[in-house]
Amino acid sequence: MANIELDGANKKIKVDSGDLTLDIPGDIILDADGANVTFKDGGTSVLDLSNSSTDAVLTVSTQDKDLIIKGDDGGSAITAATFDMSDAGTLVLNHDLKVADDGKVGSASAADAMTISSGGIVTFKDDILIKDGGTIGSASDADAMAIASNGVVTFSQNPVFPDGGVAVADLDIDGATDIGAAIVDADLFIIDDGAGGTNRKTAASRLKTYIGGGIDCDADSWARVAPVTDQDSAAVIDWATSIHMGSNISESAGVITVGTAGWYLVTFHISNQSAFSDNMNMYLRKNDTRVLGTIYWEGNTEINYLGMEATVLVECSANDTLDVYGSGYYTGNTNNQSATWFTGTRLGA
Repeated sequence: MANIELDGANKKIKVDSGDLTLDIPGDIILDADGANVTFKDGGTSVLDLSNSSTDAVLTVSTQDKDLIIKGDDGGSAITAATFDMSDAGTLVLNHDLKVADDGKVGSASAADAMTISSGGIVTFKDDILIKDGGTIGSASDADAMAIASNGVVTFSQNPVFPDGGVAVADLDIDGATDIGAAIVDADLFIIDDGAGGTNRKTAASRLKTYIGGGIDCDADSWARVAPVTDQDSAAVIDWATSIHMGSNISESAGVITVGTAGWYLVTFHISNQSAFSDNMNMYLRKNDTRVLGTIYWEGNTEINYLGMEATVLVECSANDTLDVYGSGYYTGNTNNQSATWFTGTRLGA
């Protein structure tokens, strides 16, 4: 049988063996004017209950030791929560965290309002609201995004969107400020670099080059005149004298071959400068086919110095041929180049 000893001098109650149970009909009241109650094991302090300006303080006395809350769940022992004192007091919960309906994190009626995965991903079941003028940011940029009371969002840095992240249908420039001036070469435009490509900027000066369709009037044009010839039977007019021949143009026996596909503005002028014939008939051919620019005159008497001209817009593929075919005319002499000519220039693709 254990003995209980009162050590008045040292203010101790000693039990020589077994446990000590206090079983009283009322409450157990610990009234320590020193404001501290200490639990020890073999003389080593384990836990302190203390008063700090009437705040109750629970202190784990041993360095880097945890405060662990355990319980019984349906007959199974569980560790409900652990305060990891070796990690600045990190709270580790064994299961869900629930707060009241008017709580600051979630509610009892929506226990899964916020979940945190083992990888640290936070998932919210519904909307997230912040105060008017509140900010969302990172450790290095706390106000990266600020939301005003009227919903206007202000970014501290320029937002970056993934390729194709903003659809054209979502762009609205109606409310933008008008440039208020004529467009100049230095003005910039945004273009998509090919279907599904990368958005890039371009200057208005480059647009002018594109609208020109890569026109090179020097390389894609010609101007030729014919020698003195009386033509009383249908044939290709041999524009043997060259005023200009572009590098993308070639000629043989009056037949022009274009080197670049596109639309060509072609003009031919024929004169009857002597009493030679009472009719004239000629037309422009493409690839030896009479399809374009016919001019014709027929009279009962011969007429001197009769001139006729046609201007035709012709679509050509690369290496198409163009020639003037006809009869009943006099081409004049090469010293009078205004009397008869065959010219053309490429206008664009």
